[in-house]
Amino acid sequence: MAHKVLIIEDNKYLAAQYNLVLERHGYESKIVFDSDEFFEEYKTFKPEVVVINLLLTFSTLNGIQITRALVYDYQTQAKIIAISSEATPLELKEIRKLGVFTFIEKGESFNLNYLIVNIENAIKYSQNEVENKSLLHHNKNLKKQIMSKSPFLGMSLKIKKFKQDIINASLKEQSLVIYGAPGSGKNIAVNYYCNNSVRFGMPFTRINCKQLSNEIDYQLRHSHLSKSDIIDRKLVEIMEENASGTVHFEEIANLGNGIQLLLTKYLDGSYDSEDSSELPIMLFTTSYTTAKLKTKKMLNSKFKDAMKNSIVRIPSLKSRGDDYLILLKFFLTTYSEQYYVDCELDLEKLKEVLHVYNWPGNVVELKNFCKNVVLSQKSVDNKVVITLFKKILDRKDCNDCVLDLYEMDDIKEAVFLFEKKFLARKLIKYKWKMSEVSRVLGVERSTLYKKIKQFNIERD
Repeated sequence: MAHKVLIIEDNKYLAAQYNLVLERHGYESKIVFDSDEFFEEYKTFKPEVVVINLLLTFSTLNGIQITRALVYDYQTQAKIIAISSEATPLELKEIRKLGVFTFIEKGESFNLNYLIVNIENAIKYSQNEVENKSLLHHNKNLKKQIMSKSPFLGMSLKIKKFKQDIINASLKEQSLVIYGAPGSGKNIAVNYYCNNSVRFGMPFTRINCKQLSNEIDYQLRHSHLSKSDIIDRKLVEIMEENASGTVHFEEIANLGNGIQLLLTKYLDGSYDSEDSSELPIMLFTTSYTTAKLKTKKMLNSKFKDAMKNSIVRIPSLKSRGDDYLILLKFFLTTYSEQYYVDCELDLEKLKEVLHVYNWPGNVVELKNFCKNVVLSQKSVDNKVVITLFKKILDRKDCNDCVLDLYEMDDIKEAVFLFEKKFLARKLIKYKWKMSEVSRVLGVERSTLYKKIKQFNIERD
């Protein structure tokens, strides 16, 4: 199919020459002589390239006015080639600003072959743009697939509300501070923000705040520049590399006061930037509440004021009800596929057994538990999961018990509680077989009965 070229030229003899040469090179061309008929022809002909003579003596609109209308009103995808013998510097500056593909001067060196070469280049450029758009779309899909390997799963009301808050912020292109306990899934929340952002597919960088602070300190020791200049240079570099994208600052508590102050200027728009629309969205994560950050003097008050309406808390796994079961199945299934282990789980039956237990840890601990289950078993089913799940809970309860004892001030009370819990666990372990417990502990059965009565331990 022939490529289409639309030409507006008020010199009828020259226009006929254009038409003749274009047809000879296999193009489908249309010629118009003034602006009155140009736009109707443009809408019906739908050209790939438009050639415009800037100096249209007998036309209602001149070439620059037509170009403006094409760019701003019609938002044309066609490539524009401007031609003129008397273009002023101001006109040249204007057409460059409008994004004209090229300008050809009608001088002694002008010939039609040169015009044909530029038309061919414009069409090739358009084709490359289409291919690039296709590659960018493909790249977006790949990024989505990569990010979806750690999806934001959960059906509890708390997590649904948190996810909706993240989506609302991403659609508004709002910078956020996301805080939550270690291992609660803050990085997954950042990925979820990016997946739902209009900037998805644009540059995205995670920055370890501790490393950033160390790098600035290192440069300060080995450079003649002041600390403010070093910080300014580094942040300008980060902003330029991620223009129109997103930057994730991991653990804001590790950012120095000077960095926080300059980031505040970016956030409130007071930093002198040539194009604020190209500044990246900034996402900050931390394991501390903002109150604790300020108490420990790790959060600048101006930064806190700038972000006071942009702080969200990710719910802990303990507060999310049965969400841990959904995550449990996802992690076990994912690792089983990765390590070629058979996995047959019935989530409903698993839920019936485990609904009385609450997972004691965070998302990361649950993920590691699932990985260890898969790596230690030839196959994974409900029975295996329930057995290992109860073991990890017993161990966790025991650890918590010991930690609680360390917090007590009365040594007699601590010894009493420890002995009671220790004896209760042994009785459960050996199913209340007194002779067996007596033998293992090395005490008389009569002493064992006295201890049970003293501690008021009941078989239930």
